[in-house]
Amino acid sequence: MVDQASDKSNCALRKINNGWWVNHSVRSVVTSPVIGEMAADLLSVDKISLWHDQIIYKPGQGATSTTTTSTSHATHPTSCALDQLGNVGWHQDYAFWQCSDTSDMITAFIVLQDTSDINGTLHTVVGSHKWGLQKDSASFFQVDNDKLATRFAAEAEKIGAEWRDEEAVLKSGQVVFHHALTFHGSGPNFKASPRKALAIHLQPGGTRYKAGSYHQSVKDLGPNPSPGTLFEGPHWPTLFDRTTTGADRVD
Repeated sequence: MVDQASDKSNCALRKINNGWWVNHSVRSVVTSPVIGEMAADLLSVDKISLWHDQIIYKPGQGATSTTTTSTSHATHPTSCALDQLGNVGWHQDYAFWQCSDTSDMITAFIVLQDTSDINGTLHTVVGSHKWGLQKDSASFFQVDNDKLATRFAAEAEKIGAEWRDEEAVLKSGQVVFHHALTFHGSGPNFKASPRKALAIHLQPGGTRYKAGSYHQSVKDLGPNPSPGTLFEGPHWPTLFDRTTTGADRVD
């Protein structure tokens, strides 16, 4: 068995996009109408379809002897370099999704084991979905979270907002939702076992292609898509449609 704390090649975060294409179990969760209805209620819309999913695997560093209250979540002992800790840098999802004509998108994040700071849980910044798209917030792969927090907090202060992040303490199988403009990130997994999660990225019905920015979903529209082309069809299945289910909207 490989000691992940001493094998630096085994430290980095792994993620797989569109796992639902090849795994029936993942597909059944990713296309769940229950998830879809909750997302529709949170966005106050009638229809929700899939944007894409991500299976996320954060290897364990195998070092659990020290506790921390730091929001950078990176002070436990480990042999892995900073750029290999499995950190997810503070970022806004819509910074990567600007090919969509709406930022009003949402993610359902499901953990597959009990999850807290000790194994690198999700953190979100309270109220940041109201700040608009911030400059240079496509920072998923920038792993120095202290540096990122300092920079984005300074920008938040300019608009009278406060940088205050919250830890998502979750039991296995629980789900937490965040808006596409919510700043979020995570720190290392200091347990010996991996932290596994499923991120289900969702869009409201009627979402259209906006030219000028690339994302993997654009290629699924076919060659030379026109601005205004709907993101609909087999690559973006509908999870929930209130107009066909008759379900009441919860605002």
